[in-house]
Amino acid sequence: NFTKEKSAKLDRVENKVDSVDIELEGARRRIADLERDKDKLKEDMNYVQSQSNRNNLIFGNIPEETGETPARSEQIMREFIIDKLKLAKEIVCVSRLHRMGQKQSQPDGRGATGNGNDRKHRSIVGKFCFFGEREQVRSNSRHLRGTDFYVSEQFPPEVAAKRRRLFKRVKEEKPAGRRAWVSYDTLYIDGRPVKEA
Repeated sequence: NFTKEKSAKLDRVENKVDSVDIELEGARRRIADLERDKDKLKEDMNYVQSQSNRNNLIFGNIPEETGETPARSEQIMREFIIDKLKLAKEIVCVSRLHRMGQKQSQPDGRGATGNGNDRKHRSIVGKFCFFGEREQVRSNSRHLRGTDFYVSEQFPPEVAAKRRRLFKRVKEEKPAGRRAWVSYDTLYIDGRPVKEA
């Protein structure tokens, strides 16, 4: 009788363990599904943010003046577009423009492109009214070769980090005689997208 009782208890414990194992496996599946959903939502959010930034360009290393106002930033950028990018001022319609990041205290307004200390200037982000105008400005950034200035597209931080990694791969592929380029967050080698690079 004692043995039957122990055996029955052991059966109940084994059934409970089996039940817990089944519940645990179900929980693991649900967690994996939630992780996939989270990754997909993050990817979708980055894409939506990229589309929102589609008409934006970042202008880098343009000296920032002490006490510079948003109106002065716009004037500086327009002068930059005319003088450095060789575009007529009537061509470009900018709907919004501002310096990126927090202001840094700088007594003399000089930095990386002037004399004095090595302060980095905050970049300017400009939202163009029309994508075609943005592309014309981006195309004319070729006039900046050999200078400290740059013009680049604006992407969400995760996409920008991935693009930096992919461009390193592009540099590795070109000497090997392969055509390589990056479109959004995808590496293409000889016309074929490469999944994980």
